Amino acid sequence: MLPVPFWRKNSVKTEEIEQKEALAALLIAAKSGDVMARETILVQFQPLLFRTLMNLCRRPITESEDEYAIALIAFNDAIDRYQADKGSFVGFATLLIKRRVIDEFRSNQRHQEIPYATFAFEDEEGQTSNTVENKVSVDRYWEEQKAKAIREEIVEYTGRLRDFGISMDQLIEVSPSHQDAREAAIGVAKILIDDPFMREHLLRDKTIPLKQLVSQITVSKKTVERHRKYIIAVALLMLGDYHYLQDFVQERGLS
Repeated sequence: MLPVPFWRKNSVKTEEIEQKEALAALLIAAKSGDVMARETILVQFQPLLFRTLMNLCRRPITESEDEYAIALIAFNDAIDRYQADKGSFVGFATLLIKRRVIDEFRSNQRHQEIPYATFAFEDEEGQTSNTVENKVSVDRYWEEQKAKAIREEIVEYTGRLRDFGISMDQLIEVSPSHQDAREAAIGVAKILIDDPFMREHLLRDKTIPLKQLVSQITVSKKTVERHRKYIIAVALLMLGDYHYLQDFVQERGLS
């Protein structure tokens, strides 16, 4: 196979950069209220909506169905909430769509009203099959989808911690053993991310601006230093889109 000329490789990279910059400009415009920019993004990523819904519901979804309306709400939410530090827009939007659909079908026992045919699809031999009806209950299906979403969040969160030099094993080791100590550390993390300067410092330098933080809290400098990794981990959890993990922490604390 002949090697690809270096100028062609550079051309491809340049095109990718231009596409990213164009999308970034559209997202900024859409957030500012530009209806045409939002519509352009939707048209560009509509295949993503249909592909994500097909993977979840095991069948093609049309624009007239509730599933599409739910996905569309989630996609618009992704446009409004997306920040460059959240990774790719595609990954972020896909995550929000999956989460919204799963939660919608699990909430208020809504999924009990959906016919089993919702999940029907054709196998390789052209036979109609229904994974939910034949293998697991509808309840079990959506529980499995939620579990899958949680696993995806854990993988993403673990990677984010790694960027800050923190492993999950370390997080377990440094987690405060007492509930009051955990609550105090969580409170410090909230103060850290609520301040624009300190939040920017954390994300840019991957360290806590200790001097500024200590001046705004009642916790001692020594305590902050001792629980530094835990505080950073909580701050990253709060800043990220970890819907299920955040719910877990609110209920039980990060421990």
